[in-house]
Amino acid sequence: MKRFFVVAAITLGTVALAAPGHASQIPGHTVSGTFSGTGGVSSGCTFHEIATATGTIQPFGASTSLLLDLCIDVTPDPATATGTFLFTGTTGTVGGTVTGTTNNNHPTPDGFSYHFDLTVTSATGDFTGATGTITLEGFFGVIGSTINGTASGTLFYGTPIATTRQDCANNGWHTLTDANGNPFRNIGQCIASVSMRTP
Repeated sequence: MKRFFVVAAITLGTVALAAPGHASQIPGHTVSGTFSGTGGVSSGCTFHEIATATGTIQPFGASTSLLLDLCIDVTPDPATATGTFLFTGTTGTVGGTVTGTTNNNHPTPDGFSYHFDLTVTSATGDFTGATGTITLEGFFGVIGSTINGTASGTLFYGTPIATTRQDCANNGWHTLTDANGNPFRNIGQCIASVSMRTP
């Protein structure tokens, strides 16, 4: 019996000192595709860009629409952008927040490049419960009159699953589940779950 407690204490101590791992998310959909559309500047912030685009972006379908509502601070170089986004497909929507940059002072033959990181905060229809991140990269036309680009990322569904002992560390077990979606009551239960699934 003493031997078990010593081994358990060493195991728990090792996990507590280890760097937090990366629990596996439950992937639902890969986001990928291209889009193009128009935009315009309105009042409201330094450079208020509202752009609408359409394209074939999976998993939303061939007639996906994208709405970007951005506030672009042109003072830094590259300019910083914050705002919101909304993808609308035939079976639901995915929306959330945008952060990123635009190169307003360095046009290329394709236009003014941008890189936006989208964080999913809301979803409807077939995408209800989705979380994840999406990257948009492409070009704006002069004064944001046009937009084109690519979308890539992954939508996740459900609570992340603990897959390594490190996932359980630093209170990680509070926000994870076992492979059947059951929450853990304590760190020991989390460690036991991943130990049973790994050699």
